[in-house]
Amino acid sequence: MVDTADPTGHYVYVTNSGGNTVSQYTIGAGGALTATGTVATGNSPESIIIDPTGSYAYVANYGDDTLSQYTVGAGGALTETGTVASGSAPESVIVDPSGHYLYAANYGGNTISEYTIGTGGALSAIGTVTTGSGPWFITVDATGRYIYTANFSGNSVSMYTIGVGGGLTSIGTVSTGSGPNAIITGY
Repeated sequence: MVDTADPTGHYVYVTNSGGNTVSQYTIGAGGALTATGTVATGNSPESIIIDPTGSYAYVANYGDDTLSQYTVGAGGALTETGTVASGSAPESVIVDPSGHYLYAANYGGNTISEYTIGTGGALSAIGTVTTGSGPWFITVDATGRYIYTANFSGNSVSMYTIGVGGGLTSIGTVSTGSGPNAIITGY
């Protein structure tokens, strides 16, 4: 499960895989969280990401091979705007720094689903690329030029360039220790 804070620094969201919900919180003085409610997701939500503008949220629903889409409203409240199909068992999602593209690491299918983010935050599929075995986590570098997946079952990291239009091109893999399940780039 991956949880996230919005880029404005006012809200925190937690995926609840067993309850098929996202818990919503405001960040108060000294960092204290105050619960503001929950919103429904698809089956077994595993991760959530907020776009760089803080306007849209996306959830990877591992149990039903979908991504839930939300707008972020007043007080950080999420409102669902629909779902789109992903690959098999999406484990994590990431939005590139420009806010134009979203990528989902599909653990069950050994793929990354690629999407453009359109008007109102709507996702449109643009393709898929293969990864190593069991991509568990996905990240993008701060320049928005590269994507990486930690491949839990393959003990590797897959590397990609982001091309014009958001399509990914593989630039290889590197070996890791046993069961890599998280990856982050430096800034």
